[in-house]
Amino acid sequence: MRNAVRGALVAPCSLTGRDPPPTEPARHSCHRRRSNALRISTDFMTMLPPKPSRRGSALRGSLVRLIASSVTLAVPAAAMVALTATPAIAATRSGIVAIAERELADGQRNVERPAGSNCNYYTGVFRTWKESSGCGSGDGVQFRNSDWCADFSKYVWRAAGVTYADIPETSDGVLTGWASSFKDYGTTYGTWHTRAASGYTPLPGDAVVFDWDQSGDIDHVGIVTSANSSTITTIEGNSGNETRAKSYSRGDVDIVGYSAPVGITPEVPAEPEDATGEAVDFDGDGRPDLVGTLADGTLRAYLGTGSPGVPGVAGRGVDIGSGWTGITRISVADVDNDGRSDLVGRRSDGELYAFLNASSVGAVNVNNRVLIGTGWNVISRVNIADIDNDGKVDVIGRHNDGTLYTYLNKGVAGAPNIATKVTIGTGWNAITHVNIADLDNDGKVDVIGRHSDGTLYAYLNKGVAGAPNIATKVTIGTGWDRMSLISVADLDNDGKTDVTARASDGTLYAYLNKGTAGAPNIATKVLIGTGWNAINRFTVADLDNDGKTDVIGRHTDGSLYAYLNKGTPGAPNIATKVTIGTGWNAITRLAVAN
Repeated sequence: MRNAVRGALVAPCSLTGRDPPPTEPARHSCHRRRSNALRISTDFMTMLPPKPSRRGSALRGSLVRLIASSVTLAVPAAAMVALTATPAIAATRSGIVAIAERELADGQRNVERPAGSNCNYYTGVFRTWKESSGCGSGDGVQFRNSDWCADFSKYVWRAAGVTYADIPETSDGVLTGWASSFKDYGTTYGTWHTRAASGYTPLPGDAVVFDWDQSGDIDHVGIVTSANSSTITTIEGNSGNETRAKSYSRGDVDIVGYSAPVGITPEVPAEPEDATGEAVDFDGDGRPDLVGTLADGTLRAYLGTGSPGVPGVAGRGVDIGSGWTGITRISVADVDNDGRSDLVGRRSDGELYAFLNASSVGAVNVNNRVLIGTGWNVISRVNIADIDNDGKVDVIGRHNDGTLYTYLNKGVAGAPNIATKVTIGTGWNAITHVNIADLDNDGKVDVIGRHSDGTLYAYLNKGVAGAPNIATKVTIGTGWDRMSLISVADLDNDGKTDVTARASDGTLYAYLNKGTAGAPNIATKVLIGTGWNAINRFTVADLDNDGKTDVIGRHTDGSLYAYLNKGTPGAPNIATKVTIGTGWNAITRLAVAN
């Protein structure tokens, strides 16, 4: 039997939400096995096909309004407000996932009542004309009888503020109780991607639609929560009587494609401050070392052991301190101007300390702690750079109110001093990421700042001794709001510091430095790697002591890799990967210079 209105056999959602269901027609593309009896009255609305585009919506809308007119008076006013109010929040992909996860965990909503009845919360929210006899209730909503994968997905999108998800189907909204309406949404608004679409990686917050028997009809829909090169994970309603988290191969033939939500506010991927930076030599043997903290507060040093072509750090490391759980931020800088890199750490109470480097070859020692500031709990970002060009590295701190300060380095050996504070900018709370590099190749390090709108700026260093100045701002890129692991290093070995960044699909790029004095230029983009979405720390250092800066990447499985720099001018190359450690997911923070 074919649905008289839809004109095609509709395969309903299965009890498992995964296996092809019995070939019995249903009134809803997400439905499980139901009676074939066609109903009249308001239930006829579920027989209407999802409109493939805005064309034809007037006819469907007229039918819906004609049928619905007899029942709208029965809908509580509060419910009508809830169904028609435009979300005031800005939709983000992380917000969509957070709401899906919230619903997954909500015991009042995540199951049918009674089990196996199709009576569910989400249909009760959207389609109050559906049958409720024998259904339970929860969170103040009368559950109603219908298959509900589309209602769940629509609820998540609407609650997250996705554009057009708040338009009721009775008011010509594209999203309806049909799973296929999510494909219609994508084709209508230009966000549809087939599974085999070249170059598209599904993103968290996308809707994924399924055809269990490859019949050409959409059977099911869920919300993507994560994706990598091989797998997607989802949260789905109407999956075996409940809401479930699931996973699929990216190549699964049951996946038809993905619709991306409209109106998404770009997000900057959240990263710890030590996600990027440069490893330095602590023990004075000329080889860069790695120093980090463990979850229990232990400070551990891994001494560099590399030689040309053979990168390495000492296997187990050496514990050099304890009690570092109270230190909320760690930076590296020579704050007492003795030629050795010290640690700078901020405690949770706002006190700032210098841990002076008294190391000798093979023995890292940073036990000499000196208080160098108070009230630093209002400083939300710390960077290190010689910003007044006196040959001493200063501390740059961004206040919570957006003011940017330089704390000038007046220290002498054994006596660090950064008490002199100079305002060098305002409005920096809109800057979401900061790096330090000489981008115009005038011999002075500049400040690189990424704005929340994705614009990348170079703030050129015009400072003189005692008078830091980065007021000259130059736009050097756009669209950087989807880039992460932004770092700086000379990867093509031409003597100029380049910028590296990872795109959301895991692709790694080098932006080559072609700047001249007063005119920074990183427009030349070169692909240098793929699959980098599994790397969560990106540190640079000459780890094999051949005079070229290598990349150190920590994989999510705890493996530590060195990507050896084989670049030549204009042609960066870090393809040679060497494993230099395992178990590095036990390191919670790295002490790196940035």
